[in-house]
Amino acid sequence: LHRSRIGSDAGTENNSARRPTDELISQSMAQLSFQERQEEQEHLHGVASLVSEDDHEIEQLLRDQDDHLERLKQGTVFQEAEAMDPRFTSDRSFRLMFLRGNRYSSKEAAEMMIRFMDMKQRLFGPSKLVQKITLNDLNEDDRACLETGAFQVLPSCDRSNRPILVELPGLRNFRHLENELRARFYIYMSLLEAKETQVQGAIFITYGVGEYRERLNGAGFIEQTKLSLACPIFFAALHLATSDMKHYILMSTCFALVPAKMRARFRLHLGSHVECQYQLSTYGIPCSALPLASSNNNKSLLENHLRWCKSRFLQDCGETEFQLPSKLTALSANEPMAYDVVFGRKKIQHEGNRRLRLFIRSMAAKYDESSKANKRRVRDELIKEIRNAGGKFLIIHEDSSSHEQGFDELSLEEVHGKIAQAFRNYRRPRTMPAKFGNGAASSDSDATMHVEPGPDDVLFGRKRNNEGNKRVRKLVGELSTEYDVAPKSRKRELTNSVVQEIKRLGGRFLRQVVETDEWEQVPDEYARGKISKHFQNSRRAPKKSFGGTL
Repeated sequence: LHRSRIGSDAGTENNSARRPTDELISQSMAQLSFQERQEEQEHLHGVASLVSEDDHEIEQLLRDQDDHLERLKQGTVFQEAEAMDPRFTSDRSFRLMFLRGNRYSSKEAAEMMIRFMDMKQRLFGPSKLVQKITLNDLNEDDRACLETGAFQVLPSCDRSNRPILVELPGLRNFRHLENELRARFYIYMSLLEAKETQVQGAIFITYGVGEYRERLNGAGFIEQTKLSLACPIFFAALHLATSDMKHYILMSTCFALVPAKMRARFRLHLGSHVECQYQLSTYGIPCSALPLASSNNNKSLLENHLRWCKSRFLQDCGETEFQLPSKLTALSANEPMAYDVVFGRKKIQHEGNRRLRLFIRSMAAKYDESSKANKRRVRDELIKEIRNAGGKFLIIHEDSSSHEQGFDELSLEEVHGKIAQAFRNYRRPRTMPAKFGNGAASSDSDATMHVEPGPDDVLFGRKRNNEGNKRVRKLVGELSTEYDVAPKSRKRELTNSVVQEIKRLGGRFLRQVVETDEWEQVPDEYARGKISKHFQNSRRAPKKSFGGTL
């Protein structure tokens, strides 16, 4: 009884601490328009649609950005950089990066370019203003700070294929604060080499739970914030997880100072490792990828981060130009990393392969309409996107004598052959059932995209006990009485209301492809048909759980 009372008191205390934050989030959402609320919720839960850019509109926005820069640059570091090398500051891809990072607001993009040049000069000096920052520009203390893993890119993406940046405050270790800021600047700009990240944004997590809680009393918080506001990376969602009540209250206070629109994408999580990781998983974040080891008191695992560091060392400097740190030389050069594409006899479930399939899907129409010469250009564009993110193209091989598995990097021509085959495979007919609706399955652009199920998703199949499935059962139970006596038109409205409520809460409707065991999102018409069937089953056999199909 004593333990139960303690647990109850702790829960009450946590709920009391969360209440002001929840109220702030509600107030922030109320200040936004319906469309803005919808967009922020989609960003937060990882269900936002892919952004398509119109070339004519982009050109107009870039001209507007130039006009704003002309009015803002007088007497700034940006003007000095422009005088040093106008080609660097006027480069279209450079300016477009800021436009994308500010959600296509020309004025905000111009203001950020001014801040960016100020920050770059402060961290690296005037001589580096019009140069790309590489690892050669980091000193020994900067690189040591980078290798601590206190700030790192996870090997997996979220459910919308966005990269995840995680901060482990308990691992922070630097000689001077500038060492940490330069390391963070380098990581930000490395991620932005990929157009996909510029367009879709990234996820940011500060994980200060247990032994990873902040030990430096928030040293450099203001400088870190200024850095993030100067770099053109759009954070689609920001999560702070902590087990420290004092830290939570402090962050809740700072939370009130955040602009309403950004506050809508900000979430604070209070609890143990298990509680915080569960809360993160509800936002489409694969917590298995966090650099923690539950079997060893959640001791940090840095191997994936060190592999990322090594790939960047080799990409920026080359083995002959720069000596790798001893902790990186022992890592296998061709061991697959997060953004690598791995080819083999069977379909491989690897983050880089999932990104490749997404690229194939988005570029398939353009590829099919192209001539033979232009098809190669499309493949070159895809290859460049993979490599810009630090990815390689590997193939599995097995040693005949030792039977050990290894990886070899493919030549450019071999990669072209593999990708051409992937485009041909994509054109093969899909087997989406069309028993509901008149061909509606083919009209849904998300129907053939392979995804990873999340806790809020509804999984079609037998004996599925996902949280999303339980939510559907509850909704159907609440509406079944009205459904039984409703006319046909009203029944359709009720089934649609169930579908829309699940999507509003961040869930999707998924089915498993028998041939590959992968999950794919189904069209709304297919989902409505399934929900309608469950209403009917509920009426015939109220004591059963929808015939075992949810």
